[in-house]
Amino acid sequence: ARHRSQRLLSGIKNPLQKTSSSTSKLFSDYVDAGLDIDLFVAIDFTSSNGDARIPGTLHYFKDGMSNDYMDAIEFIGSEVEKYSKSKKFPVWGFGAKFPSDEISDAEELQVRHIFQCGSEPSAVGTQGVLDAYRSVLRSMDFYMSGPTDMRDVMKAALSRANNVHNDPT
Repeated sequence: ARHRSQRLLSGIKNPLQKTSSSTSKLFSDYVDAGLDIDLFVAIDFTSSNGDARIPGTLHYFKDGMSNDYMDAIEFIGSEVEKYSKSKKFPVWGFGAKFPSDEISDAEELQVRHIFQCGSEPSAVGTQGVLDAYRSVLRSMDFYMSGPTDMRDVMKAALSRANNVHNDPT
């Protein structure tokens, strides 16, 4: 059976196998050609991450310290930002309930599967993304809820990608 599978696979080209250097492109080739990377940030505010006011949870935050989300945003954002022309990144949250003037009981509130973090539709740079995230945490004017449902976030990201891709500028 082993010889048969080797014969069957012998005609299939390995996509990981190196090809001649004349046809291979390096990341720097794309950057030199004007590559522009965009970043969408979606932060999970479902209850599975734990209450942000409790030490040891993923969102726990006190001035002067970072949490797991902040570390991830800083690590990824600072690299992506180098290759973004606009450096404007939408910051969305999902999985939280927000009280209103009409309803304050958490059980009666609707889960928001996408909401804007920060005061602007897009944050400027990694620091702006962090500031938008911190603004939600500082307000603590929400209830972490669930379930985790990223469909609205994915639709918004797809829409933004299509708009950027179809923009002639």
